[in-house]
Amino acid sequence: MTEKEAVCYGVVSLLDGEHQAEVLRLWEELEREFGLKLRETHIPHFTYHSAERYDLERLEQMLGRRAAETAPFTARSMILGAIRAEDVPIFFLPLVRTRTLTELHEALWPELSAIATEIFERYSPEVWIAAVALTPDLERDISSELVRFLLDRDLAWEMPIDNLSLLRDTGTRQVLEYRLEFRGG
Repeated sequence: MTEKEAVCYGVVSLLDGEHQAEVLRLWEELEREFGLKLRETHIPHFTYHSAERYDLERLEQMLGRRAAETAPFTARSMILGAIRAEDVPIFFLPLVRTRTLTELHEALWPELSAIATEIFERYSPEVWIAAVALTPDLERDISSELVRFLLDRDLAWEMPIDNLSLLRDTGTRQVLEYRLEFRGG
């Protein structure tokens, strides 16, 4: 892999098996009901930091150190969120901003920013919302149908978070570069 193949990178936490399966089942239903293509192109996660480029060697060392120091924790979702991105909405699960989640993000942000170029500021500590995208990259506005569809779901989840991972977005799909398990106590 060369950096030229990537459109951007994201430092993320992947969802645990149970909740990843929940999102994938939801995406399968969305594909059937609305003709969307999500499962082949997206990986269920939430993002701490994203940039066009990182010093990849320093990034892996830094994330390895941070993962070794971090204990697994629990994240919770309680509501359905929506924002308008360009001409279409994105529906997501905002995670409750616990002290543990906030402290991890605030520790990662300056370290990652120091080794990144073309940083996506929407993940900066002042505006960051940890969120799992339920409808990423919609091509048309089907929000009225999606609201009814999504509100029929129980989205109050309690998820174990146990990793830092690197995703590479090629512009057509997300690719998992690596996953580092939390090993702190």
